[in-house]
Amino acid sequence: MNKKQPFVVDSSVVVKWVNSQNEKYVEEANNILDDARADIIELFTSEVAKYEVAKLYDVTLVTENIKHQGKTKNIKVLALGNYSVDS
Repeated sequence: MNKKQPFVVDSSVVVKWVNSQNEKYVEEANNILDDARADIIELFTSEVAKYEVAKLYDVTLVTENIKHQGKTKNIKVLALGNYSVDS
């Protein structure tokens, strides 16, 4: 079995997956995501990336890891178990 090549992506790549408007290299970022979905590569990102993206878009961070609750006052955090469309 071949070992998947690991890659670490930062928030500048992650943000292209959620908003492609006015972004460069969207196709390349999507290729990375497609390769990960196809189990060709393994993706990692930094712990801080989720906060950077949430803050940039003023959105709620949904996480299974409850330790993120209240970590920063500028970002709303929702426990994954409490998610609903109305959240």
